[in-house]
Amino acid sequence: MKKTGRFLVVGVDDSQNFCQCCGRTGLKRVVWIRDTETDEVKHFGVNCAAAPAKAFGVANEIRLALRAFENAQAIRAARASRTYRAAGGQYTKVGPSHWQVADRNLWAKCFAAA
Repeated sequence: MKKTGRFLVVGVDDSQNFCQCCGRTGLKRVVWIRDTETDEVKHFGVNCAAAPAKAFGVANEIRLALRAFENAQAIRAARASRTYRAAGGQYTKVGPSHWQVADRNLWAKCFAAA
């Protein structure tokens, strides 16, 4: 048994022939994984066993958390940009529609303060 964070690989056998994650049938072996926080044990096909969070029903929560993080970072970057401009920071054009900060040190200070 190898523990990796929240999930514990209990073993591999042929006592079931379907995946509790994707529903695929006719499997010759399944991987048994325990969620160490809930103590729930499920069996997966080899491909799905690589991503047990999906089958344990937290994939949507992971997507929502990632989206919230990205939104928070975008808001923080917008605040930092206003502060950067107010502090005299300039942007330089590096492509048809792409701009970058001219003073990375000032940007880093503004971003940290946002």
